[in-house]
Amino acid sequence: VIRVAVATILTGNTCLLKHASNVPACALALEAHFQAAGFPKGVFQTLLIRASQVQSVLEDDRIQGASLTGSEHAGASVASVCGKQIKPCVLELGGADPFIVMPSCDLEAAIDHAITGRMRNNGQSCIAAKRLIIHEDIYGTFKAGFTKRMNALEIGDPFSPSTDIGPLSSERALRDVTVQIERAVRAGAKLSQSRATMPQTGFYLAPGILENVTPDMDVYRQEIFAPIAMMYKTSSLEQAIDLANDIPLGLSSVLFSKDKDEQDLAIRDLEAGSTYINRYASSDIRLPFGGIKRSGFGREMAREGLLAFANLKTVIIKD
Repeated sequence: VIRVAVATILTGNTCLLKHASNVPACALALEAHFQAAGFPKGVFQTLLIRASQVQSVLEDDRIQGASLTGSEHAGASVASVCGKQIKPCVLELGGADPFIVMPSCDLEAAIDHAITGRMRNNGQSCIAAKRLIIHEDIYGTFKAGFTKRMNALEIGDPFSPSTDIGPLSSERALRDVTVQIERAVRAGAKLSQSRATMPQTGFYLAPGILENVTPDMDVYRQEIFAPIAMMYKTSSLEQAIDLANDIPLGLSSVLFSKDKDEQDLAIRDLEAGSTYINRYASSDIRLPFGGIKRSGFGREMAREGLLAFANLKTVIIKD
């Protein structure tokens, strides 16, 4: 919300927020913060409306464009309405981002970044390292190190400083991802989960690794929005890139390698809005952020984000 709102307001626009229906207090708090910072009332305004009311808002002539962070379904809906109204939109949708690890890398650093990249925010991040693609020469060592770190994560109260993994966002989120994983296991995938002590109440899911995922499984092309990492073994970087690109999503991507040729190949061929070399993926206000394919279009943040909802005007003056 902030990264879109700030850029929008800096370019002279006002901003209406229709937040997720399960966090109305967060939406109202954001509006209060903008007013407390000195912005005039109405520059940033929260709309507590149902999803069914969004279309009428988008069709209003006073609305000049839209930006959405959400699911592919929601993105398609917003883009359809904006298209009919000839209004620009920016879509930041889901991702099932590849995290490729080659033998030349600093393996301990790769494991450390893989844990952070996959498990942050309880695994609920659009640019999380959801698919770990590991070269066969280091697969066993990487898996052992990742599993050790995973088992050491403390699961519990999200307000406790010692907690590493908290609950999922809702009962529905837990139910949906449980069904998704169970379906994959029934189809032949192998699930290995953390042995850490689990809280007795709350919408918790133990961190885990999902192996033996094959292209005929639904989960192969899906995003797992939870602390479960799909892990693949490959024999070459070319094969890893083919695997990484073999899904309809393309938000971010990661390569761990010290080999310059491998880095150049990944930067050139990975189908994603961004590629990170030897570090996990994260957004930075100084850099444009967004995806390709069914992960959306347009860019947030940086100069590109500022221009997303500004009208470029060509001016020619003859002396």
